[in-house]
Amino acid sequence: RRLSPRAAARLAAAAAHDDALAALVALPEAAGVQGVALGLLHALSAEPRPCAEIGSSAGLRTVCVSLGRHARHAAVQRAGCAALATLAVSEPGGAATCSRIRAEGGVRLARAALRSFSDAEVVRAARR
Repeated sequence: RRLSPRAAARLAAAAAHDDALAALVALPEAAGVQGVALGLLHALSAEPRPCAEIGSSAGLRTVCVSLGRHARHAAVQRAGCAALATLAVSEPGGAATCSRIRAEGGVRLARAALRSFSDAEVVRAARR
């Protein structure tokens, strides 16, 4: 039996978010990898299941660690701030997710990105 296109996309999204989080942990010093993985997490955050898992404390901690470690890399800041913003507004448990983002330092990191970069995309992502 074949999977429907929608079921196949959901399966791929679930695997992709696991791979993106694993890449963030496995290659913490590789800014290029971090930027791509955070960008993927941002894109996947609109889907309910990946959003809930990325929005967990461990997922948010991983995103925030990357933002803190790569504070001078605009691509990482742009993708990480966009991921946090999408999680804050997309996840079914929005208020709880916002509290976890704050607890993990995400608000502080987004503010630091705003102060550090004039890149319009970083500013838009951090202000969401």
